[in-house]
This record gives sequence, structure tokens and C-alpha cells, in this order.
Amino acid sequence: MATQAWDVLIVGAGPVGLLLGNLLGQTRKRVLLIDRHPGPPTASMAIGITPPSLAILRTLDLDRRFCASGVRVEHAVVHGHRRRLGELSFAGLDSPWPFILSQPQATTVRLLEENLTRFPNVELRRELHLERLEQQPGQVEVELRTASGHPLGESCRFLAGCSGAEGSVRRQCRLADQPHSYPQSFLMADFADSGELGGSAHLWFTADGSVESFPLPQQRRRWIIQTPQLCRDVDPGYLPEIVARRTGCRLRSPPLFQSAFGVRRLLARSYVRGRVVLAGDAAHLMSPVGGQGMNTGFADAAWLAQALDGMLTGSGSPALLEEYSTARREAARVAIGRAGRGMWLGTRRGRLHCLWREPLLKLLLSPAIRHHLPPYFAMLTIPNNPPQACPALGQRSGTCSS
Repeated sequence: MATQAWDVLIVGAGPVGLLLGNLLGQTRKRVLLIDRHPGPPTASMAIGITPPSLAILRTLDLDRRFCASGVRVEHAVVHGHRRRLGELSFAGLDSPWPFILSQPQATTVRLLEENLTRFPNVELRRELHLERLEQQPGQVEVELRTASGHPLGESCRFLAGCSGAEGSVRRQCRLADQPHSYPQSFLMADFADSGELGGSAHLWFTADGSVESFPLPQQRRRWIIQTPQLCRDVDPGYLPEIVARRTGCRLRSPPLFQSAFGVRRLLARSYVRGRVVLAGDAAHLMSPVGGQGMNTGFADAAWLAQALDGMLTGSGSPALLEEYSTARREAARVAIGRAGRGMWLGTRRGRLHCLWREPLLKLLLSPAIRHHLPPYFAMLTIPNNPPQACPALGQRSGTCSS
């Protein structure tokens, strides 16, 4: 039996769920946000925040706080097997934020969770797991379970599944699509930054595999290497050894954080089933190459907040949620394709692949062409059509591009 009715129940207090909670909070909707974990993450995980995401954060007056806590990456250098191939500058982007902001996901979650306290109409409860949901006329009834196994009932007018690829909302609503696993695997770790690479991102595409490196706050740097197989229990010295061999850079301090990961692709058949909607990794998975996953989820949250506000206030068309599904699935499809092509290009191993890849990259990085690339990598060219049925909210936020 449900104890009280909420406007929206959000399952998952990751970056996307927290952003959606904040965006709905400022529209004075009654929101319950639940998460099965006892606390926020402590690891870096996703680090790149693009200009369209900063535009969304500006609607919450959070863009300056994010920029103050992160590192502005304005420049990227691309290397081949034995030589430097070229560079990109984000300084000319047509945006108030001509850079990619580098910030650990744990900091992103902390800032969003802190901001949530501004809204007394939003409640965050941790160590709650969604056991079951049932759609009724005009509402969704859910059965939750605490960490100790105690059942709780709640009801809401709409439910948003933001609990990631392993969450149960997509499966319970029969929206699940079978993930496709890529053969590539990677190992990432954060180290103290020696400063020799400056504030630039660096990418190496070698015959032995790719290496990526990005600056982080607090004089740290993220390193990601392509590995022959998934290396979950690898010695801490393995990544520095591979980095030295492929790039010549020496990492002399121990890793502050290390994680191995494979890569999957997923796009839910629909983001909507009745009064239940999906956003973020619950709706789509893509290669982390290019750092598009979390940012695509942020754009989902911005679109969805507008649609739900319109539905709850009666100012929007009943078709808003289907429009959300169509528009955001198309944006995710484009992002998934870009990430997959980028990973394919960068992870071809062997000297033979270097013979065609390096001339291609040099051409793309030539003065005549490279000015097209920063908007592409900053996600300013991914299609998105914000909801038209609630123009007042759209004018207030002004940020639905992805």
C-alpha cells in the first residue's frame, strides 16, 4: 500500500538522476529520489563535461561552481606511433564555455546532491531498492525494499528510471535491449600529475594500442590504456609500464584509483512505457571514447524535466513523453555511432593500421579541416529538438542542446 503520492519518483541517484531531481525541484514538483547504495561514489569514473551540459547546469546556477572545481581542457594533442600528428583547440567554440571541463564524477555527484538541498520539495533516500512497479490509471505504485529487507510502498504520477544499465526499471517495463559487447578492453587510473603534459589532453594511437591522458583537479591526471584483455586484478605497475612503452611518459607515483572496463553498446527500444520513462545509461550505453555517455544523459534529463513539467501542470501535450523518446533516442543513436567509430579508428593495432591511420589523422588535423572538429567533440553538433509544447519552461531553461 502506497504511503503518499509524489509527482515524480526517480530511481537512481547518479549524475543523471540527481540532475533530473534538481531540474524538477526548481519547478516545485514533489520528487522522491532513491538509490540502492549507502553513499555517493568516491571514484573518478566519467570526467568530461561538455558545453551543452554546462548550459543545462547554468539553469541551476551551477555552471560557475562546476567550473571552479574542475579543470578547463582547451587543447588536445594527438600522437601517432612514434610522432606527433597534430592538435586541436577548443578556444574558438561558439559557446560561453570554449573548453571541455574535466572533473571527477564523484565531484559532479557531490555538487548536484548538495544543490538538491535547496529544494524542500525533493527528498533523497539511500539504501532503497526498487522491487516492483505497477502502473495504475493516473499513477505508478512501487514496492521498495530497505537494506535490512523491510518493504515500503510509494506511489507517484510518473517514474523515471535513471539507475544505469543494470537497473531494474527497463527490464520490468520490457524496454530492455540486449547489450552488444565490443572486443576492446581498457584500464584507467588516476595519478599525481608531474606537469610535463601541461593542461592539455593527449591521445596516442600506436601499433600496440591506444593511450589517453586528461588533466584532473588537484594536480592529478587520468590515464587510459587499451589492453589485450580485461585486466581486473592487475598489478599497480602494469599501467605505468605500458604508458612508458607506448608514449615515453614516466608515471613515478602509485595510482590513486584504478579500474578495468569493457565496452558495451545499448539503445532501449523506447524510453517510455506508459507513465515510466528512462534516462541516462538506463536508456543507452556507448563507448566512453569522446566522453559522450554522461553528457547524453544530462541532455536526457533536461528534455525530460521540461516534458514532465508540462505533463504535470497540464500545459503540455499528452504526446510529450513519446516526443521525448523519439528525440532522445535519435540523439543517442548519433552519439553511439560517433563513439563506436572513434573507438574503431583509435584501437586498430599493428603497424599496418598505422600506415593508413596516421595520414588520415594528419589530414583531419590539417589547418583546412581541423576547425570542424572541436564542435564535433564538444557535442555541439548532435541533433536535439527540445519540446515545443511547453515554451514557457523552454524559455526559462534555454538549454536543451546536446
